[in-house]
Amino acid sequence: MQYLIQIHIGPVQDFIATARRTRDLWFGSWLLCELARSAVLEIKNHHGAESLIFPFFNEQYELDAPNKIVARVEAEDFEKIKSFCRDVEEAVKKRLREIRDEAFRNVRGEFERDIAKQQIEDMIEFYWAAVEFADGNYALARAKLEYVMAARKATRDFRQVARIGSGKENAWSSNVPKSALDGARESVIPEDRYPKSSDDHRTREEKIRNLFSLYGVREHERLCGVGLLKRHGNRSGADRFFSTSHVAALPLIKSVKRDGKAREAVNLFKNKLKGLGLEEAAFHTVPRQDPVFGEMDGHLLFEERMSDFFSDPETIKQAREAVRELLKELFGEDRKPSPYYALLHADGDNMGKVIDALKEPDQHREFSRTLSEFARKVKSIVNKKYEGSLIYSGGDDVLALLPLHTVLHCAKELSDEFKSTLKGFKAGEGVAATLSIGIAVVHHLEPLQDALELARRAEQEAKSVRGKDAMAIIVDRRSGASRMIAGKTAEIYERLLELVAFDERGEISRRTAYALRELALQLETVRERGAWQEMKRAEARRILKRKLSEVGQKDFDEERYKKLLEIVERENGIKQLADELVIAKIFGDAKRQSEGRL
Repeated sequence: MQYLIQIHIGPVQDFIATARRTRDLWFGSWLLCELARSAVLEIKNHHGAESLIFPFFNEQYELDAPNKIVARVEAEDFEKIKSFCRDVEEAVKKRLREIRDEAFRNVRGEFERDIAKQQIEDMIEFYWAAVEFADGNYALARAKLEYVMAARKATRDFRQVARIGSGKENAWSSNVPKSALDGARESVIPEDRYPKSSDDHRTREEKIRNLFSLYGVREHERLCGVGLLKRHGNRSGADRFFSTSHVAALPLIKSVKRDGKAREAVNLFKNKLKGLGLEEAAFHTVPRQDPVFGEMDGHLLFEERMSDFFSDPETIKQAREAVRELLKELFGEDRKPSPYYALLHADGDNMGKVIDALKEPDQHREFSRTLSEFARKVKSIVNKKYEGSLIYSGGDDVLALLPLHTVLHCAKELSDEFKSTLKGFKAGEGVAATLSIGIAVVHHLEPLQDALELARRAEQEAKSVRGKDAMAIIVDRRSGASRMIAGKTAEIYERLLELVAFDERGEISRRTAYALRELALQLETVRERGAWQEMKRAEARRILKRKLSEVGQKDFDEERYKKLLEIVERENGIKQLADELVIAKIFGDAKRQSEGRL
C-alpha cells in the first residue's frame, strides 16, 4: 500500500534567530539543514530517490534539505510506517550527536558536558504524519496530510526539566545564569571562569583572555550546550564567515587601491595589532581573499570594535590610533567605513496556491526540482556577484547579509530570477509564484536578533502589498526616526535608483526630504480630503520647486520630475517621498564610498 508521509524537523525560525554573532546564525541554519539532509538520505536509502516529492533529490544535484519533507512510500501497513519514521528520527538524532561531539572536541575548556548533551537532545522537534494514498487523488491526499500534520504539531510534547541532583531523567535545571543566546537554558561554563569585581587587574585580564581562547565567549557572555554547539561546530570544514561589521565595511574596502602601497600599509597595521597582543588567527576569519586585506575581517577597521579584542584601556587607545593611521594612509584623509549594512529576508508568494494546483506527485517533484535550481543560483548571486554572505537558501526562503552598495541590485535580480525559474508553474486564474523581499538597514553593532526581527517585519510589510511581488525597506538608524517604504519590487528599485542619480548630480537638495517630512507631520491630523488635501499637495510641490532651485535648478521642468510629483499626489505620498529620498541618500552614499568618491 502507498502512503504519503510528511516530516517536520525544528525548531526553525526561533532556533536560527537566537544568535549574538553571525557565526551563531550561520551555523544554526546549516545545522537544521544538515539534520533534514540526514532524514532525506534515510528515506532515499530505504525507498529510493524517486520516493521523495519535496525536496527534490538527484545524484546530479546538490541536496536541498528544508525542514519540511514529503515522500510517497510503499508499506504493508501503518505499523511499518511508524517503524520507518522512527528509523528516520534516529538517523536525525545520530547526525546531531556526531555534529555535537565534533563541536565539543573544539571546546578547549572544561564545562558541564553531560548537561550540555542533554540540552542538545531536548532541542530537536521531530514530527511526522502519514495518510493512505490509495485512490490516486494526490491533491486530496496532500490536503489531508497537511491537516493531520497541523493537528500533530498542535499536540505538543512537553518534558519537565528536573533540577540537578534530583536523580530524575532530564535533570539539568539549576540556579546558574542562563544562556546569552536565548535565556532558555542554563549556562554550562563554570562560573569561576568569569572575572569577579573583587579580582585584581591581572587576574581579571587573564580570565577574560582564557574565556575567549577556551570557550569563544566574552566577559559577560554565558552559553548553554546549544550555544556551545553553535559557537564551536564546524560547518563541513567551511568555518569562515562575514561579521556584520565586515559587511558594513565592504563599500570602503572595495574603494581601496589594489597596489603595493596599500598592502604595505595593511601589513604594518597588522603588525601593530600583533605587537599589542592580537594573535595571527584573528587576521584569517573571512572566506574570501581580498588583494589588499587578505582574509582580515572588516571589523578591524572600526575603532569602536577594538574593545572586543583588548581590555586594557591604554591598549585599546593604541589600537584605535592604529586604525586611524591605517585609514589615513590608505585614503590620505580622515575616512571611516559606513556603520550600516543590510539584512535581506525573502519568501515566496502564492506558493500554497501553486502547489495546490499540482495534481500529480511527479508534477510536485518537478516543482521541487525547480525550487532547488533557484536555491542553487542564489548562492552565486549573493556571494559572488553582489559580495554578500548567504546565510541560507531553502527553496523560496532566503536570508543574506549584503553591503549597502549592492543590496538593491541583488534584491531585484533575486526577484527576477525567482519569477523566471518558476514561470512554468501557475495556480488558477494565472496566479504565479513571486518573491516578497524585506530589507533591514541596521547598525553593525545592533544586536543580531533585533536585526533579524526587523528584516522579518520588512518581509511581512512586502507581503501586505496587494498582489505582492513586492519589496519593503526599513532603515533603523541610531539617530533619528526609522524609515519604511514598500511597493512593487520593480517600482521601488527603479525609483530609488532614479533618486540616487538625482542626489549624485546634486539636483535635489539634501534638505528636501526633511522639509517634506515636516510638512507631512505638521498636517497629519488634518482630514485627508477636499481643499485640505489639495493644500498639502500644493505645498509639497512648492517645497520641491524651491529646494530644486536652491541647487541650481532655476528652470523647473515638471515633466522631468513627473514621477516625484506623481508620488506627492498619492495618499500619504508626501511622507512616502520624504522617506524614499532619505533611503536613497543612504544607498547613494554607499555607492559613492565603494567608488572612492566619499
